[in-house]
Amino acid sequence: MEHVNLLRPLLRLRRVAGRFVLGLAVAGCGGGEGVSLRVPTLTEAEALVAQIEAAAHGGDVDSICEFGGGNCQQVLAAAGRDLPVDPPTIIGARSLAATEAADGSWTAAAQILVVCGEKADGHPYRTEMLIFFEGERLIAIEPVYWSGLTVAQGAGGEALTAPVPGSRSC
Repeated sequence: MEHVNLLRPLLRLRRVAGRFVLGLAVAGCGGGEGVSLRVPTLTEAEALVAQIEAAAHGGDVDSICEFGGGNCQQVLAAAGRDLPVDPPTIIGARSLAATEAADGSWTAAAQILVVCGEKADGHPYRTEMLIFFEGERLIAIEPVYWSGLTVAQGAGGEALTAPVPGSRSC
């Protein structure tokens, strides 16, 4: 039952704040070896989402955590392991340039994809997936595409995402 106690703060934060500041996850990758200054293309980001969805439906939902961050198991437990029937629909995207911190370290450049669909229980989801290179490897924070997580708005209050041409809404 210890894992339930670990999830309570995560669930409480989700209820109270309604969003997670995932942009900090990219900052956490700054300063070390392998920080990429290259923004993943929309095509690369879409391909990663397709790989994650295929892995999720490959029989081992936990395998999607290989595509992402260290909190994946907690997010997966909170979101539920019952997979959406249909693949996620990508409805928006935004690129984030790499930034240099005061100490000279860098945050990785990233692509944010907004995906949506219907959970296994019939409830809708809308999730913002932060996708960036860690060295040569493309990863997602978080790969649980039905989690409902969002990326915090920028300091200037700018809109996070633009519609993806040819996408449909959920």
